[in-house]
Order: sequence, then C-alpha cells, then structure tokens
Amino acid sequence: MEKIDSAVRRLCKLFFWLSMAGILTMMFLIAADVLLRFAINKSIMGSYELVQILMVILVFFAFGFTQEADGHVRVTIFIEKFPAGIRRCVEGLLLLIVASAMLMVSVATFAQGRNTITTTSILFIPLKPVYYLASLGALVYAVTALWDAINSFLGKRNDDQDEIEATKG
Repeated sequence: MEKIDSAVRRLCKLFFWLSMAGILTMMFLIAADVLLRFAINKSIMGSYELVQILMVILVFFAFGFTQEADGHVRVTIFIEKFPAGIRRCVEGLLLLIVASAMLMVSVATFAQGRNTITTTSILFIPLKPVYYLASLGALVYAVTALWDAINSFLGKRNDDQDEIEATKG
C-alpha cells in the first residue's frame, strides 16, 4: 500500500511541476508579447494560440495534484454531523463518483483527440496531442481520486472533521 501511495503522490507532483512549467512559459510569453507590442508595436505571432494550449495543459495537469493536496472545494455542512465511519463512507462514495466521472472525461477526451484532424489557425499546431495530454491529466486525477476513495474506506484518509475533533479532544 505504501508503494502505491508513494507512486500516486509522485505522479501527482510530476504533473504539478509540468503544470507549473506551463504557467511559467505562459507568463514569459505574455510578458514578451506585451513588451514587444508596447516597444515596437508588433506582437508575437500565435501567442494567443500558444497560451490557449498551455492553459489546457496547465488545468488538466493540476487536477491530480489539487486532489492529492485536498485542495478542491468541498461543502461539508451536512456530512460533518455524521459519525466518523459514515462520514468516511460517504466521502469514499463521492470520491468514487469523481473518479468515475474523470475516467469518462479521460476516455471521451482521448476519443475526441483520436478523431480530430484540426490545427490552430495561425501556427497550424495539431490539436491531437493537446487532447491526449488533457486525457492523461484527467486520468491522473481519476487515479488519484480512486486512491483517495480506497484510503477513505479504509479509514486512512483524514478529513477536516477528524482534524477538528482531534484538536478539541
């Protein structure tokens, strides 16, 4: 179990760093585009398209890490009133739904990529790899949510209410 947990966490961190490399690239590209437009009234051709592609990669690659870091928004107004065992089961079931939904997103995005022949309009960058990367990011999110669901069912995943009760006691 420890090896699986470590592998999932490392995979999430890898995708997080790739996502951060994308945002850094976007930042430099946008800054250079603005500076060139201001200085010599010329912009970088296709910068808008590159930013769009990088944004897709950034978002989909960050999903898994956000799940691993427990950073997604959760509304716990009802579930916090349940006993710890029931709360963990409900959390596990919700995470299974998330994992299933993201697996469907991954499969659909992969199929869309397989069937596309389109390119960007200015730089003519093929969109097929972008679909595949988005599918991979969604798959990592699904695996992370599934692993968190398993840990929730086994009682190894701490939720906010457990932390609150531990600080009270």
